[in-house]
Amino acid sequence: MGIQNGGGPGPEGLTMTVYLDKMEVVKISDTGRGIPVPKSNDIDYRYSAQEKPPQMEPLNPISIEQPKGPSFRIKNRHRLGLSGPTGNSTLRPTNELVW
Repeated sequence: MGIQNGGGPGPEGLTMTVYLDKMEVVKISDTGRGIPVPKSNDIDYRYSAQEKPPQMEPLNPISIEQPKGPSFRIKNRHRLGLSGPTGNSTLRPTNELVW
């Protein structure tokens, strides 16, 4: 299995003082809470790897389209941008050729 998620929980309370001119470690301070580091075969923190029941039923796909084109016009060299992941929209001026 190995390490699946290197970005999992890191060590807490571990501080190092480094002398950068000499590239030397001057001091190491460990004030952690004593949380054990997991074994290398047991640190897959991905949700898909957890043995948990699904939180909800999967959603049906959605399709939104305008087969005859948009119902609006944008004038004066502006561009409308839509962001799929966040659903945000922006209207900004542009110097590019607008069709």
